[in-house]
Amino acid sequence: MDRDGIDLQIISATPVLFAYERPVEHALDCAQLFNDAALETLQPGKRQIEIFLPGALQDVDAACKELSRCMQAGHLGVQIGNHVGSKNLDDAGIVTFLHHCAGEGAAVLVHPWDISDRSECRNT
Repeated sequence: MDRDGIDLQIISATPVLFAYERPVEHALDCAQLFNDAALETLQPGKRQIEIFLPGALQDVDAACKELSRCMQAGHLGVQIGNHVGSKNLDDAGIVTFLHHCAGEGAAVLVHPWDISDRSECRNT
């Protein structure tokens, strides 16, 4: 990275690891495993690679708690999908989560995924 003049690179989990279709306990476990392994591997504060964590957005309270935990541990922000099941980004729970992100100073990356399966996104 130094050779190529890159100051910072962001990593994030592949969107399939959002696990939004899974029970919240499974999604939260998956998120915590990724988040903790990334922090352990990349040594907070001593890196050119930063982390955007996944969260279990099917449960807003769990997602907010995980975000706070990870931000305190050194994460830079969060990666979310453009929808959680049938809920779009204007869903009240997702808006609550986004407000929580702002309060924590967490950057938010919205990763488009699973768009071709969304009937409301298709031209009819």
